[in-house]
Amino acid sequence: MEVVNEHDRLYLASHKQCVNASLRDVGFSTVRCNLCNGEIKAGFFVVVMQCKHTFHKDCFHSHFSVADNPQDNPQESDGISTGNQVPPFQTDLSNPDGPTPEDAAAVVAPVTTRRRALLCPHPSCGSSLVFGWTKQSSNWMAVASPTSQRHRMASGFSIWHKERATNAALKMTLLWSLLAAMVLAKGEDIYSALYADGLHAWTGAKVTLWTSCPQFVVLGPLYHMLNSACGAVYAVVLAALAETLLTYGPQTVNARMAFNAGHGSMDVGNVFSLFGPGVIFLFLRNCLAMSGIRILSDPVQSGLHRWLARANIRAPHPDLMTFIGDFLASILTAVLSAPLNQLYNYAVISQFYTEAGPLQKLILAWQFLEKTYLVWDASGNLVGLSRTFTRDLVMRCAYLATLMSLFGAVERVAVLLGQWAKARWLRPCQLPSTRSELEDRNEVRSPEGLDNQLARSPELRFSPIGDKGDKVIEGIKKALIGMRVGGTRRVIVPPNLGFVSDDLAPKPNDWGRQRQIDRFKKKDWVIELRLKALRK
Repeated sequence: MEVVNEHDRLYLASHKQCVNASLRDVGFSTVRCNLCNGEIKAGFFVVVMQCKHTFHKDCFHSHFSVADNPQDNPQESDGISTGNQVPPFQTDLSNPDGPTPEDAAAVVAPVTTRRRALLCPHPSCGSSLVFGWTKQSSNWMAVASPTSQRHRMASGFSIWHKERATNAALKMTLLWSLLAAMVLAKGEDIYSALYADGLHAWTGAKVTLWTSCPQFVVLGPLYHMLNSACGAVYAVVLAALAETLLTYGPQTVNARMAFNAGHGSMDVGNVFSLFGPGVIFLFLRNCLAMSGIRILSDPVQSGLHRWLARANIRAPHPDLMTFIGDFLASILTAVLSAPLNQLYNYAVISQFYTEAGPLQKLILAWQFLEKTYLVWDASGNLVGLSRTFTRDLVMRCAYLATLMSLFGAVERVAVLLGQWAKARWLRPCQLPSTRSELEDRNEVRSPEGLDNQLARSPELRFSPIGDKGDKVIEGIKKALIGMRVGGTRRVIVPPNLGFVSDDLAPKPNDWGRQRQIDRFKKKDWVIELRLKALRK
C-alpha cells in the first residue's frame, strides 16, 4: 500500500474528485502500461507515485536505457527482497467484511539504493521526479520527489509562455487564409479565387496578431487554472467567454476587411469592441471549438484504443494517439460549430442584420440558414441539404482541426521543455536507510527537525492494523471489500476512517514517518491498494 498525502491538489483535481466526509472510490481497474498500453499481468513493473502512471519494467528501461543492477537489491533464493517486515496481518474473523489479502500479511520495507532525477515517461505528464529503485516481491517502484505538482507546473510556465507567444502568431497567420476563405465562401472555386491576387488571401491577418498571443494564453494557462478550480466544463465556458471578449473586435474587423476585399465597402468598425452583432454566435462557436481538445479528446482516444484492441491492431505511439484524438475531436466540434461560425460571419458583414432589432435578428439568422443550407423543390417541400453545407463543413474542419490539434501539440511540447529545463540531474549516491547510519555519516546537520530528515522519500508504507493487532483501519477495510485479485483501487480516506485513534492509525516503521502522520492526521489521504492474492 502506497499512501500519498491529500495536499497534492493537482492529483485530486485531475480525477475530478471532491473530498468530503465519506469514503470515495477513485478508480478500480487492472494495471496497464502507459507506454505500450498493454495489460500488466504478472512480473515486475514500475509505478511513479507522484502521478500514478504505471509501466512495464522493460518499457521503462527501454525508455531511459537504464541498466538494472541486481547487486543494488540483494535477493533471497526465492526472489523475495530482503528487508524489515511489519507484523503479520491480522483480521477480525468474526467480521465477514474483514479483508483477507495475503499481501497485507507482510509489506516489504523499501531498500532504496540509488537516486536520479528523471521525467515521467508518460507523454502527457512530463512530471520531473527524483526516483529511487525499490525492489519488492512483485514490482519495482519509481518513487517521485516530494515537490508538489502545482509547483512543478508553475516552474515550467515561463518557457511555456515564451513558446506560446512565438507560436500563436505564427499559427494564426499561416492558417488565416482558411478563415478568410470561409468568410468569402460564395462559390465552389474558393481557393483559386482567394489566391488569385497572391497575398490577398491574408487580408486582415495583421489585425488579429496583437490578440493572438493573449488568446492562446486564455486557451492554455487560464483554462488550466479554471479547470483546477471548477472542472473542465465550466472552465471551457469561462475561457470561451474571455476569448470572445478579447477577440470579438479584431475578428469582426478582419471579417469585414476580407468582405470588403472581395465585395465592396463596409465600415470595418472598432478593433477594441468587446461585443456587438453576432457576439452570441461567436461565444457558442468558441465553446464548441475549445471542447474538442479539452473534453472530447480523451473519450475519442479511449474509443480508438478499444477499437484497436478488438481489431487486434497495435496502438500507435501515445504522442501520435493524443494528436489523432485531438484532431478527430476537433473535427466533431467543427461540424457542430460550422453553422454558428457562418452565422457570425453573416451577422458582422450584413448591414440589415446590424440594424435589425432582437426579434428580427433571430428571423434573419434562420432565413440565412434556411437559404444557405436547405434545398426546396418547386412545391415548397424540403428536398435535402445543399452542397454549400458540405463545403462549409469541409472548410471549417480544415481550419479548426488543424489549428486546435497544432495548439495541443505545441502546448504539450512547451510544458515538456519547461519541465526538462527545471529538472536537475543528481549524481548517483548511496542513501542512508536507518537512523544510526544517518548519524554515523554525520548528515544530521540541518536545522530542520530530525523527523523531516528521516522522511525524505514520498513513499509511505504502513501496517493497516492497530497496536493490539486485533483491528483493521476502517478505511482500508471498506476499500478492500469487493476487490478482485490483480485489481488496483485508489480511495480518498477521511480522518474519521483513517486516523481513528492513536491506537488505530497508520503505523510506519520509522520514527520520522510517525511524526509526519501525527501532523496530518486531521486531513484526508489518497491510498492506493493492489490486491495480489486471497487467503484460502
